[in-house]
Amino acid sequence: MVILALWSFVSLRAPTSLAWSIRLGLVVLVAGLAIGGIILAEGQRQTDLGPPSSPVRFGEAGVMNVPHALAIHALQVLPVLGWILLFTRWDERGRLALVLAAAAGYATIIAAAIAAAIPSTAVTTTASAALSSWLGFVNC
Repeated sequence: MVILALWSFVSLRAPTSLAWSIRLGLVVLVAGLAIGGIILAEGQRQTDLGPPSSPVRFGEAGVMNVPHALAIHALQVLPVLGWILLFTRWDERGRLALVLAAAAGYATIIAAAIAAAIPSTAVTTTASAALSSWLGFVNC
């Protein structure tokens, strides 16, 4: 998968917005595969040591499964977005801007899920705390 992601930066021939949506989807997919490797390695370590003691355990919040699943599905979400945008009346610059913004937002969601996994809290708890602090900042 890493080779395919690297190849997409060299030889992919497509409209710019679609090409970047595919490239970014592949990059996030590789990150998801790395998260999956961490889950497997930590699961093996925990099996050897006994009861779970780290943030990648499968606890009440699902822990690292959420960011792993989100990252794996980026390969579907981002290229489909890029493809759908080809049918709009937007110019290439606008489509590319939306693809880049969507990829940044998707990466932020994955980062929030990882941040929630570290202390073993639910993603919704972390997200609601972040949203309430942001709303408090906006109201000032």
